[in-house]
Amino acid sequence: MSEKISKNNYSEFEHDWISNTSTDSEIIIGLVGAVGTDLKKVSEIIRERLIQYDYQSKEIRVSKQIIKELSNIEEGSNAYEVIDSYMTAGNQLRKKLAIIQSLH
Repeated sequence: MSEKISKNNYSEFEHDWISNTSTDSEIIIGLVGAVGTDLKKVSEIIRERLIQYDYQSKEIRVSKQIIKELSNIEEGSNAYEVIDSYMTAGNQLRKKLAIIQSLH
């Protein structure tokens, strides 16, 4: 049975080894979930674990930071309409990117 690694029980050797050998390494983690999934909690857990190994994290919200900037989002009057408009805009952008990529 594997022991859960926490700030209190991972070895100082492991921390020092990782800290000293990975000074310029990057990790990119993408989280995707269905509407209503508590990705914030998952993100917090990952962030806490990365801090133990001296990584910093930056959250990029594709819907708010990319789709909204590249699309004309029509804000709906209720939650369903807002979610639907972002999903539709995201699907349209994905199709445009696929067409652009196929030209190369």
